[in-house]
Amino acid sequence: MENIRLVALDLDGTLLNSDKQITDESRKVLYRAAEQGIEIVPCTGRFFGGMPESVRKLPFLHYAITVNGASVYDVRQEKELYSSCIPWEKAVEVIEFIETLDCPLVYDAYIENWGWMPRVMQENVDPFGPDPHYLKMLKTFRTPVENLKDFISENKKDVQKLQIYMLPSEVEAHKAEFMKAIADKFEWLAVTSSVINNIEMNFRDANKGDALMALAAHLGISREQVAAFGDGSNDLTMIKAAGFGVAMENGVPELHEIAEFVTRTNDEEGIAFGFRKFLK
Repeated sequence: MENIRLVALDLDGTLLNSDKQITDESRKVLYRAAEQGIEIVPCTGRFFGGMPESVRKLPFLHYAITVNGASVYDVRQEKELYSSCIPWEKAVEVIEFIETLDCPLVYDAYIENWGWMPRVMQENVDPFGPDPHYLKMLKTFRTPVENLKDFISENKKDVQKLQIYMLPSEVEAHKAEFMKAIADKFEWLAVTSSVINNIEMNFRDANKGDALMALAAHLGISREQVAAFGDGSNDLTMIKAAGFGVAMENGVPELHEIAEFVTRTNDEEGIAFGFRKFLK
């Protein structure tokens, strides 16, 4: 990794610990890498405004890959360099299918870098929050609407991402089944997950790997000069795309199988350990 010029970092479960914080050790290695001219790029399922302020305000942050690759954002210019959304008509079709799934669940949509959720679902979202931090995000970064399908149809705004949240007790019985059913029904969707009880749906071209390579090309950086750290199934494409892929120890088994290296967990300074082991 001596020639690495860009490092992409997933946030939840990777750069952020279980308290959704960047540890002091991780912060030190990020600053050191930035001083050496390495681009540090958050690569997350969140939209930019939903990223923690501690990440958004990093002084060396120039770019962010957000909404699972639906957007590549130039932080300094405050503009998108790349985007890929679900056409609004197709998003309505997906929601109609979601509503046929035989399981208690809630759902939302990201549109123009903000979250929207049916009001009755947001009012009853507590059992669907896997932890207090995630539950706070569901309540803070979602605007309630009476009917999400009607809202999308009336505004005719394309959708960056659709998400389902199921009860944690239903995950073992239904998550894999639902992910397969959605992927089989809508071949043009990329179906992934970032937390234990959610399913995320982006347009097929909106994935972290393609977005990462688009940003690298924009910067004149080769694949071999890119490294990526991740933990979830929505990180698979960027771990494959990067010249050097690092999986967190707390990551899904599929990542461990394809990564060049498995570092420590996000609560055991996995980022700092990985940087210090492979970057000068």
